[in-house]
Amino acid sequence: MVLAALTPAKAAETEGVELVSEFPLVYDDRTREVVATGEARLFYGDWVLRAQEIRFNQETGLATASGGVVVSRDDFRLVGDLGRFWIRERRLELENFTVGDGRFYLRGQRVEGTLEELTFSRAELFRGEPHGLALSASVREAVLIPGDRVRARGVTLRIGAVPFFHVPSLNEPLDGRPRVFRVGAGFQSDLGAILTGEIRLPVAEGLEAGGAVELMTKRGLLLGPRVDYELEWGEGVEGTLQGGWIRDRGDRGVDLLGRSVPRQRGFVEWRHWQDIGGGLDLAASLSYWSDSAVVRDFRRSRFRENQDPESFAEARWATGPWAVTLFTRVAPGDFQVVPERLPELRADLLPTPLGGGLWQQAYASAGRLREKPPAGGAALRADRLDFYYGLQRPWTPGPGITLIPVAGTRVIRTTSAGLGETGTRWLGELGLDASLRAERIFPVENELWRIDGIRHIFEPRLEYRYQPELRSGPAGWPAMDRPVFRTHLEPLGLDRIRSIDTPGELHTARLVLDNRIQTRSRDHGSRDLARISLGGDLRFSPRPGERDFSWLHLLGELYPADWLTLEGLYRYDPEVGALQEAAGRVTVRDGDHWTASLGGQYLRRQLQQYDLFVETRITEVLRAFGGVRYDVRARRFNETVVGLRQNLRQQWLLSYEVGFLEGPRREGSFQFRIGVDFLGF
Repeated sequence: MVLAALTPAKAAETEGVELVSEFPLVYDDRTREVVATGEARLFYGDWVLRAQEIRFNQETGLATASGGVVVSRDDFRLVGDLGRFWIRERRLELENFTVGDGRFYLRGQRVEGTLEELTFSRAELFRGEPHGLALSASVREAVLIPGDRVRARGVTLRIGAVPFFHVPSLNEPLDGRPRVFRVGAGFQSDLGAILTGEIRLPVAEGLEAGGAVELMTKRGLLLGPRVDYELEWGEGVEGTLQGGWIRDRGDRGVDLLGRSVPRQRGFVEWRHWQDIGGGLDLAASLSYWSDSAVVRDFRRSRFRENQDPESFAEARWATGPWAVTLFTRVAPGDFQVVPERLPELRADLLPTPLGGGLWQQAYASAGRLREKPPAGGAALRADRLDFYYGLQRPWTPGPGITLIPVAGTRVIRTTSAGLGETGTRWLGELGLDASLRAERIFPVENELWRIDGIRHIFEPRLEYRYQPELRSGPAGWPAMDRPVFRTHLEPLGLDRIRSIDTPGELHTARLVLDNRIQTRSRDHGSRDLARISLGGDLRFSPRPGERDFSWLHLLGELYPADWLTLEGLYRYDPEVGALQEAAGRVTVRDGDHWTASLGGQYLRRQLQQYDLFVETRITEVLRAFGGVRYDVRARRFNETVVGLRQNLRQQWLLSYEVGFLEGPRREGSFQFRIGVDFLGF
């Protein structure tokens, strides 16, 4: 080994180790150590060790550091008073330490291990920076895997210095979402004065549980559990379960069917997803509402996202060209019309080559159907077998041109429990899918809009289908698979049509014009500036209630800049020459400083509303927001909301909100809320 003691460089290099200091390096003959004092630093690979004094033994590879010891690598920092570092083994011991990476912060008496896995004893764990009112955890033992997760045993949760809950273990990803401890107060004219509390705590690895309580002076006490899980069973399991129950002593009104809402009210919502492996996965969704208004009354933000609860479970196994699905849909409530599947088993043969350029696909399903009238009466019941087989022959006569002739047949056999008879329908299909792709590049440049060339991609598609009804079912066929309202065009393929109880043939041609406008991205590749799609149907054999021409559907999405987004959906009736429906939104944002969103909804002779939402950052920790919704037909502001959000030390979120509502509605005309969220582990 060679030791170099240089001034003023003051460096020593041994097997990739570089030692530098503010003062000249000194060699200690007694301990055989090189001593660096002052602003001493030791570099080894991606390690950097800093201290007031570093003593390095070249024979053993041991570095001893004292006084303001700092070990760092990338964005990871470990700080302590006294430490020992075995350079060759990349192992360390440190006393009176603190460690963190901006997401988690630990401090304690002793840490040992490597920078890939560190073991602590008698430590305090914080999410974010520590402070007097921070939510923290004192742990008996902990293991930190930098950049990945922290595991701890013997955990006591605290707010400041006050302990309030003990859990046996904790296993948290560093980038995981924080748990919530929430309290709040407010007033709503239909609910009265409100006090709320919610908590979620870890009970096992990947499992957290808790609940919410809400006291309303006009309604009573609402209690509900909350369970969240993310487990490593198979390829992964995740889900959430939450609910609520109340003995409502307020003015409950009536439900969708005009019936009095019961006093005992509640809801349960469960979402589950699981990848078992081997091509098998499970998905489930349960939404039980005691009445049609319970979620609207007590969980209004959730009601805006889901006003039509659905409960189903599906197991799907896929292998090679086959996919087998077991599906069930139930109606736990009594206020909806739901075609239930109890259950339905289906096997799909995905498109596979047959030879000679032909491709085949097929499916077969068997299911038990039931539909209960919400207002009471006899339920429709039927057992159904459904089989489809189709052929297609893709052909590309030229660049960008694709022609796909299709042919198929579908057989539906239904046994009606109510009628006590069996009927069979035979449907056939002949058709053509034709598509063209053309593009052109225009040398357009604009620095303001970051335009570096324009590429227009034009993709017209023509779909033609003739589906004669070769044999119809008996009179009184139980019609449960009916058309449902959609804002987009219905699928035309015989294998994709679910409304199979609609009698008559289908003879339709559909033309869709897809346009995409792109420019070069400064990062890589290209970025979309606009997506515009226009489509409509020409019906050669309209069914009862249909016209020769469908409404024209225009869907547009424009992204001319990072700070501007425009979206719109329009449906136009060409036979009467009138716009039937329109919905659009313009969003403008200035980074994290402010956002403004203006939207509108129009339904001919029924609805015309506009809404504006604005959020702005006042300071680094304080944001203001506000929104209004104006009804043009009624000439009133249906909703006005203003509020503030305040972030204190990355762990406390304070919110203040005032709202005014007008017009006939279940909700009261005034609401005021104050909320405090504790973001913890």
